[in-house]
Amino acid sequence: MGVFDCLVCCRTKNGSICCSLFSFIAAIFLSLLGHLLGSQYEYIHGMTVYNFEDAKHNSFMCAAIYAGIWVICTVFVFYHTSIERKALVDAHSNSRLGIELDSIQPDNNFQMMPEGYTGGLVAVR
Repeated sequence: MGVFDCLVCCRTKNGSICCSLFSFIAAIFLSLLGHLLGSQYEYIHGMTVYNFEDAKHNSFMCAAIYAGIWVICTVFVFYHTSIERKALVDAHSNSRLGIELDSIQPDNNFQMMPEGYTGGLVAVR
C-alpha cells in the first residue's frame, strides 16, 4: 500500500467501508458542533467570548481532517471493489494470456505412436 500504511483499516474492503462510515459521521458531527460553537456558544458551560472562536476553528479543522480521511477510505472501497470484479471476471473467463481457449481446436490428425509399436513389450509366439 505504501504511503497509506498508516490507514490499516483500509487494507480490506470491509475495513474501508467501516472507516469511511465512521469518518463521514465524525465530519458531519464536528461540522455541526463547529456551527453550534459559532452561533450559540453562550449556552456551553465554561465557554467565554475569548475562546469560542478557537474552539469553532478547531472543530472545523477536525471536520476537514475527517472529511479527507473519508475521501481516502472511499477511494479504497472503490479500489477493493475493482480488484474483486477483476478477480471475478478472471475466474469466469475462458481467456488465458489473451488467448481465447474456445478458439483453440485440437489437431486430432496426428498419430500418437508409430505403427507396430508395442511399448517395449515383446510379442510371444
